[in-house]
Amino acid sequence: MRGDTLQHQWICWLTLVILGMAWATRAEVMPARLPLESLQYRIRLGPITVGTASLETIGLAEVDGRGCTIIRYTARSGPLLGAVYPVRDRITSLVDTLDFRCHHLSKSIREGSYREHRRWKLDHDEGHASDERGILHPIAPGSHDVFSALQRLRHHLPSPGQVVSLPVFLGGASDTLHIGVGKPRVIEGPLGTFSTLPMEPILGGGGPFRHEGPVIVDVTLDQRRWPVRITVQVPVVGKLVIELTRITPHGKQSSH
Repeated sequence: MRGDTLQHQWICWLTLVILGMAWATRAEVMPARLPLESLQYRIRLGPITVGTASLETIGLAEVDGRGCTIIRYTARSGPLLGAVYPVRDRITSLVDTLDFRCHHLSKSIREGSYREHRRWKLDHDEGHASDERGILHPIAPGSHDVFSALQRLRHHLPSPGQVVSLPVFLGGASDTLHIGVGKPRVIEGPLGTFSTLPMEPILGGGGPFRHEGPVIVDVTLDQRRWPVRITVQVPVVGKLVIELTRITPHGKQSSH
């Protein structure tokens, strides 16, 4: 994505945060298969809700004989922001169920006047990702996208104080994602009070994403490991708070 306007830069950062927010909490292994569910969020600037987002595990698929989990992310601006800067994003990742590498990544992005529709297939044996035009992009061995990185960390969890570094393919470029894990704490949100572990995701090269201060992701310490709150300070705009508002098992009509 290009960062040619301030609005696009902070929306890009926000997209990255939502994509990467379901990281590890305790040094234990989760069940072999996470539940299929939809996590719904509101994006708040002070008291004003400026958008919504969702992070969903929607099913299973097979890629070249390997089982994959289908993960889908969407973001949508609210009426206030949408009047001046409409956002309609959808990103889908196919994540290996055994080692959590990414096999397919697709993006459909609308942010203001910017449009992007891209697809990549990652060939880990050959060490490249090919896009819909046949252009090859080099990748590190066993590369993740942000979705598959979070799946790996939810199953094989680091301890508080640890820093984990993973190679990631962001769509057209490779980078290293570092995740620093903080000390447990208690926070309150729309769904109640939770014991959480705060984490700070950082891209090694920075890329187009600009922010002022750390991005903090709070993930619950129970076995569900829901990312219940994300805070990020962005230029001019200020402090954004992304809060979990609803959890819906996939195929169900309602939950909390």
